[in-house]
Amino acid sequence: MIHSLRMTQFRRFTSSDAWAAAAVKDFLSLARSFQGNTPMRICLAGGTSPIAVYRQLARAMASAVDEQGQVLEYILVPGDERIDVSNADQRNETMLRSVFQELLDDGQAQLLSWPDGPGSAYTMDAQLNELTAEDGTLFDLCYLGIGADGHTAGLFPGYHKPLSGRTVDTIAPSHPYKRVSLTLEAIRACKHTRFLVGSRRKEQALARFADRDPSCIASGAITRDTVVFVLS
Repeated sequence: MIHSLRMTQFRRFTSSDAWAAAAVKDFLSLARSFQGNTPMRICLAGGTSPIAVYRQLARAMASAVDEQGQVLEYILVPGDERIDVSNADQRNETMLRSVFQELLDDGQAQLLSWPDGPGSAYTMDAQLNELTAEDGTLFDLCYLGIGADGHTAGLFPGYHKPLSGRTVDTIAPSHPYKRVSLTLEAIRACKHTRFLVGSRRKEQALARFADRDPSCIASGAITRDTVVFVLS
């Protein structure tokens, strides 16, 4: 089922396979219209919810072509990261490297890392300088999530530190607490925005998101081309 609201399109699915397949089909459509001789810049949500989509997406990315029929290359950027963790498996980078390993090994994709420890946000900000296009965009495509509390990336409700600029140190309400994240300013510097919502516990957050309730941080990431893929 598809419906639109304030330039935001919601697509709902009752099976994980259909949910992932629709997101991949959407990606391939965007890829075919991609212009330029530079890699496609993609921001990726962390956590476990998007993994089913990412697995199918990685296979599609390997052979995706742009409008000139050229096989695409990619620069991948985690939207946020967990810092000072005792186990590397808790880091989003570990998950992303596992899912996109073949693309990375073949040199078709590059994954930018948030370093562990102090200064991580500053280091990522410096890397983002290389991604900024003449039109001011950082990303061609952003994949984001929505938490049950309305958070997206590493931006959580109740965190009141100014979120200007492109990267920020944040605190999560649960372990691991220390996070670094792209800001809404950076996330919105994107041509196409796609939310992957794979939990049935998030209907209240989705309602607040659809109403653009400012208490739902994810609503601040809406851009002119936003699609929400919901597994319900």
